[in-house]
Amino acid sequence: MIHIKFISPNQKQVFFKTAILTCLLICLVIITSTLISKEEGKAIILKFNQQIQNLSSGNRNGTVSAEDNEISQSKRKQRLRSFLSPPELYNDINDESKKIEIFNTKSFAKFDKRLLPALWLHKINENIAIDYAEKTILPEHFTLPFNWDLLLDNSHKIQENELFEKVIKNKISCEDFKNLAPSNQPDNFDKFFCKNYDYENPNFINEYNLPFAILGKLNAYLSDISWRRLHGMMFTLTSFPIPENVVFLGAIDQDNENRALVIPLEKISNGDNNDLTKQNLDNNFLQSYYMNLSTIFIQDKLKESSTKNLTKDEILINGISVYQELNTLNNKLSNQGIQENKLFDLETSIPIYRPSKPVLAGQTIELKPKDKPVDVDPKIFEWYLPQVLDTLKQEISTATQYDDTQQLSVLEHWAELILDKNAEEPTHYGTPSVKGQSLDHYDWRFFNNYTFKDNNKVVHTAVLHRLARTWFRLCQQFDIPTWLNHGPLIGWYWNGMSLPYDYDLDLQMPIQSLHKVAKFLNNTLIYDFTNEPDYVNDELKIDNKAELGTAAYYIDINPTYFDRNGVRSDKNNIDARLIDTETGLYIDITAIADFLSETQYDISEQKKVIVKGDNKAYRMIIPSHIDQFFDEKGVFERDEPKSDNLRSELFEAIDKFIQTHSTTDSRQSDSPTTKLFQNYAHCKHFHTYNISELSPLIPVYFENTLAYLPSNWYTNILIEYGTSIPVTSKYYAFNKFVDDLKLWVDYVNCPIWDRESSNPKGKMTEHDVAQQCVEENIYIKEDYQRTIDYTTLHAKVRDYLKPKSIGSKGLLEFNYEKDVKPLLNKFSGFTLKPYTWNVENLY
Repeated sequence: MIHIKFISPNQKQVFFKTAILTCLLICLVIITSTLISKEEGKAIILKFNQQIQNLSSGNRNGTVSAEDNEISQSKRKQRLRSFLSPPELYNDINDESKKIEIFNTKSFAKFDKRLLPALWLHKINENIAIDYAEKTILPEHFTLPFNWDLLLDNSHKIQENELFEKVIKNKISCEDFKNLAPSNQPDNFDKFFCKNYDYENPNFINEYNLPFAILGKLNAYLSDISWRRLHGMMFTLTSFPIPENVVFLGAIDQDNENRALVIPLEKISNGDNNDLTKQNLDNNFLQSYYMNLSTIFIQDKLKESSTKNLTKDEILINGISVYQELNTLNNKLSNQGIQENKLFDLETSIPIYRPSKPVLAGQTIELKPKDKPVDVDPKIFEWYLPQVLDTLKQEISTATQYDDTQQLSVLEHWAELILDKNAEEPTHYGTPSVKGQSLDHYDWRFFNNYTFKDNNKVVHTAVLHRLARTWFRLCQQFDIPTWLNHGPLIGWYWNGMSLPYDYDLDLQMPIQSLHKVAKFLNNTLIYDFTNEPDYVNDELKIDNKAELGTAAYYIDINPTYFDRNGVRSDKNNIDARLIDTETGLYIDITAIADFLSETQYDISEQKKVIVKGDNKAYRMIIPSHIDQFFDEKGVFERDEPKSDNLRSELFEAIDKFIQTHSTTDSRQSDSPTTKLFQNYAHCKHFHTYNISELSPLIPVYFENTLAYLPSNWYTNILIEYGTSIPVTSKYYAFNKFVDDLKLWVDYVNCPIWDRESSNPKGKMTEHDVAQQCVEENIYIKEDYQRTIDYTTLHAKVRDYLKPKSIGSKGLLEFNYEKDVKPLLNKFSGFTLKPYTWNVENLY
């Protein structure tokens, strides 16, 4: 308290003036507060609550002292580093204090997925050989070493599995392994799904001394998750072919242009001394090819020591960094005048033939949207299989001796199989199905943990976040039109992110684009090295450069994509997947094909497709009769009886056409299907769209990365879900969308709602609930801190892009250039969600 008798007359005058002004301000605040409702006031308090905002505001807007900056840079340097492998290398460090410091580092002796791409990049840097004629930067026969254990570390994970002692140590048989999870197992398990190793054979080679090999997927619902994990991991070590190539998205970044670097992979062995039954994970690490790669790295660095004066101790302590190796690569290329020689003057964004040598490919990944929506050529929805097959054969026959036609030959086989109407169509994808568990949204080969339940879904949403970012960058690099649909489209509507209660992501693309991807990118490993804006937030544990190389993705194209109408099988509705190799989570990609061409312009085939649609018929009938499904107020209602009547009328017209014509060719002028379905396309699951309402694609941001919506996205939601509820209801599956937070919140994490009515309990308001959620749940608080800037900006974009009213029949009216583009330019593109491994080991 200030004592007035101890201050001067001038100070007294200033004091009294200040006191009067303070009183006036207090009065003003009191008067203002009476004009603001209690709920609005709490919303304002929530939005600007310093306790909520202080963690993130400092890094975004605050100033940092030189000392703090030095400490921060030192921390970041340590985060960027991956330790070499095996850990025994560090026993050779002479400085005991440094050795102890290394041994106490959180990430030391932990499997670091960044190590493999970092060592790969180092090998690339040591072998730069620019060929301007061939437009490549590496020797023709250059490859990178790979086995699945280098990427997945499954040999160690098998030793940690609950069934390790029973199965591996005791060397049980296929039959005994089957009996450990008996529910729904096939009788022929040990003939077609598992093979006992023949130890009596002198030529027998078994790198890990496993008792048997897993030969393939098993879709039955079994009784044990540990069994499922072991099943997939053993498959990767015994039978899973390696990817053909690795793609480093945006890795070659020169003068505002970037390209993907595509390099073939070569299978290598970890060595002979990897007996899982004898090695002890805690005391004696398994042999790994990492030893070879790390030794080469150390030797190369010692060669440089004449100019940099590096010691072996310093090399080990510094480790290796994906970020630094990428910088080295691009600096080397810049120093050799790569831009002046037009190395990037590429003829096509996606070659016809899969690369069998290192190549640069693709167009520049732009982090900001174009000046206008993107038109999609209607022709890339056409799919006349006989013509597709003819083109494949021509591409094979005209290939040069330098072109790898192996993948085209595989596709030719599948095209011929699908054309044979009597041939069976095998199910392509497999899941780690377990009774009573929702594991059908994981790939069985990479399934590790149940991310949907683990750790408040933090792992789950972080993986989906990166999957979406990588997919849209992949498509942009290779000029592939793609857009949000189904759950992700609804997630975009609410806050620009995936729905936290969604198991996976669903995206679409034209069929001809998928065909291009199948030729060039199938069975490929993907790393996203896009040079996005740098962003560091130590408090929220986000550092987008430190996580370079942490996530690797596998592209798996379902070869039955040649069959577009789903008449033969309903088990292959998904055409492609981008799979996270750490968890098995994936993006489902479905292709959209023109209805008339994909049924070979045969009206009898078209009828089969519509019949097959059955209770999904409304998805095919409504789009061409859309106006009939709005009431007088413009509200959409899916009327299935009306849809069935329209379908019955169409069947009568088709039957009449067949009776009165000598041909079933639907291209006749009086064809009822051609009249109805002209310019319509659908996926195998009978979601049907007017092509003119898919294009142009509207640029937006999804998970804070550039993405696209189909032009009439709102109508597509109405047709698919039969109601406007997905974009009006803030309550679904015991999740509540909280306006103040702009987040979906699970009732388990914030149990202050009534689960049945979705109303706040007691006398609490929505604002009370939001405030309490943030104060009591650290996950919600951190999610809010990381995303509020992004979701607030998203809401402004969404308001321009959505219909002006629910009764407007879904019509979108907006000025992209004037209203939307300026807002899109404000998105940061930052990573929003920390990667869990980084949080646990780098901070």
